[in-house]
Parts: sequence; structure tokens; C-alpha cells
Amino acid sequence: MTVNTPAAMLTVRQVAEQLAISHGAVYSLCYAGKLRFYRVGAKSGRYRFHQHDVDEYLAGSASAAIPQAPPAKPRRTGAAPKATIEPILLRQAGWRG
Repeated sequence: MTVNTPAAMLTVRQVAEQLAISHGAVYSLCYAGKLRFYRVGAKSGRYRFHQHDVDEYLAGSASAAIPQAPPAKPRRTGAAPKATIEPILLRQAGWRG
């Protein structure tokens, strides 16, 4: 007679270590529906994961394109043009013209 033993379930800590992310990031993936989880215990039970669900997430995230940040706008260097600074300085000094 063979006994079917369920695969070991992983904890949040173990999944975080595998994915090299924080515990909070694991919970965020769960809430976003990106990582399947199971609750073990009472209504607010502890989160548990199957290894194949973690592997599926890794396979899906590896194939997804990583969005690139838009190119940075060139920064202006140096002082602002004199025409814009002088009226402001004159107003601050109380000049009314």
C-alpha cells in the first residue's frame, strides 16, 4: 500500500529567500495575485506555498519584459538667464517699477 504524502509546503521566509526579496514583497505578490498561496490554520491562517507555484512565478517573471525607465531629461547647468533673475531680486528688494 502506497501512501501519498503531500509535497512540503514552503513558508513566507523560505519563499523570500528563494526569490531574494523581503517578506513584505512576498505578501505583495500574493495580494496582487501573482503568486499562488494557501492559508493553513484558522481564518487568518499562515501563508504556505508549493514549490511548483514558486517555480511558475519565476518562469513567468523571467519571460516578462522588464520595463525600462525613460531616458533622463538633460539638466540645465549654470545660472538662470539674467533677465529672469533681476526682476525677482528687484521685487524682493522692494523696488516697484
